[in-house]
Amino acid sequence: MMIKGKRGDITFILEVLISIVVGVAIVVFIYLSIIPKINELAYGKVDCDNSVEWDKIQTALENADAGKEKQEFFFYNGGKDSCKLASFSPRQLQFSVFAKNINVEKPTLCLCQMQGSVCQAHKCKTLNNFERVENDIGAQVSTTQYNPYMFLEFVNNGNRLTIKQIGKQLKYTAWRYNPKSSENQDPQGFLNKLELQYAEQTPIKSIAVSPVVLNQQVVPEEYATLPKMQDFPQIIEIKLMKQKLFSEETETLSPSVVKTAEIELLLPKASVQSLPEELRKNMQVYYFRSGNWLSAKADCTINHSLNEIFVQEYRLQARNLKLEQVAICKASLNGFAEKIALSAEEITEEGQFNEETPLTSNLQQIQTDDHLQCAEKIKSLNRCKLVPAAADQLAKIKEVLNKDEKVIVVSAARSVQDQIQLFQNEFEGKTFAPVCGPREVMQGKPLRQVGEANEIYQTRLKLWVDQTLPKVQSKIQDTNNYQKCPHVAGKAVDIYLTKNGNLDTSEEAKARVRVVMCSIGWVNYAKEFWHFEYLTPQWEKKQPDLDVTQIQGGADKYPSVCSYGGTVQNVV
Repeated sequence: MMIKGKRGDITFILEVLISIVVGVAIVVFIYLSIIPKINELAYGKVDCDNSVEWDKIQTALENADAGKEKQEFFFYNGGKDSCKLASFSPRQLQFSVFAKNINVEKPTLCLCQMQGSVCQAHKCKTLNNFERVENDIGAQVSTTQYNPYMFLEFVNNGNRLTIKQIGKQLKYTAWRYNPKSSENQDPQGFLNKLELQYAEQTPIKSIAVSPVVLNQQVVPEEYATLPKMQDFPQIIEIKLMKQKLFSEETETLSPSVVKTAEIELLLPKASVQSLPEELRKNMQVYYFRSGNWLSAKADCTINHSLNEIFVQEYRLQARNLKLEQVAICKASLNGFAEKIALSAEEITEEGQFNEETPLTSNLQQIQTDDHLQCAEKIKSLNRCKLVPAAADQLAKIKEVLNKDEKVIVVSAARSVQDQIQLFQNEFEGKTFAPVCGPREVMQGKPLRQVGEANEIYQTRLKLWVDQTLPKVQSKIQDTNNYQKCPHVAGKAVDIYLTKNGNLDTSEEAKARVRVVMCSIGWVNYAKEFWHFEYLTPQWEKKQPDLDVTQIQGGADKYPSVCSYGGTVQNVV
């Protein structure tokens, strides 16, 4: 009986297990059948020809959630009708892609079929271990502005997941201002033309233009530093407008979406003609960004023909002017801002910059002769100058030059504005030589990899510049970051030996110019054979090491004894 009972119990248990297995199978079947329908009801039916990419995305997100620090892989962003990647995080400020039927109470990443700027979700994943998911400038992740072939880099930054987008961005499209439709928005008739290059997903619908008249008794702080003279500055504020989502109304659009701007300003010819010629040649369009006034050279045309200028009749009437009484000032801006002004850098009678844009004060002309000359460029700018002690020390060069040797100074004291421009050129990859300035903003700048095609490097560089520049522009433009630069301090020269009237860059000339300059007490920056300093912190550190007799004797062909900053380099 006992054995029979046990067999009955075993049979019963087996029947129960079989029922459980069948039940689970039915649940799984229902789940696999019903859940896609639920998703389809929630998101709508979405087809993506690059849907296979989601497997890689999901694996990367799971790895990040599990604590993996960094991962990078190729992402096929698809063609025009393919799905794009977009992130949604709580309290994220600026969106270029909007969520439809997507829960964004927690950070979420979706593969979206785009309907305008709205994400129709194909697949989404919520990130439980992060507070935000963002790109490397802290904004929404979106691949809508990229070509099909790109890379994604996932970086675990503690409570934030950063997704860097590496690839070629789509070409920017343009928006052009139509003055005829905006006469009531620009009562001054000041804005004649505006063409903005902006990202394809940023539709500008219109602009709102308003004049700014400064009360000389109470000038707002941001306008106080603009150059002032008769009739100038002339100021307008321009707000970019876009259409609200699912509405006919408009709302203000951030000027940061603009990459470049071409602007023409219309003003009385008499106002421009009244300026001294040197001021007229130095007209600038100023635009206020990140707490600073940036400027672009303005080309002001006084004498023009009908073919050279486009104006509307009502705009002339608004200014009570005739065509022959109008001047046009044109400029190309790198970016844009709501506050726009036209004025000119004031110049003193000696042709030097005034106190607002100074060269180092108390400068002395370099004493030139048959052996020592200054390049025409720095002579024309009145910058063949150094602080007195450095100028006097440089004059000693004639005591050590051979009878047939000549040297030329191609750069000496430099304005802060020149230094900023040189640094910005290096930042944007237009030059490669290191420039004195806030070097910390170069962190993360891509380097050319061995064997890497130049166009790929340029794409990586442009992407980095576009994403990094808005964050560091104010630091680059801050003049306080350049006060200790040797050229700005008037304590450095770039100098070459010459041969038949040309710069001599032979190995012998590089060595000889070091011997000559070091023997009169200057120190050299090791990686630039042409750059020498006197009375700078680098000079003070190097002075105890100098052995002038060794230098004068020429025992060391490349006298590293008077160079700082690494190993002496002998290449241009």
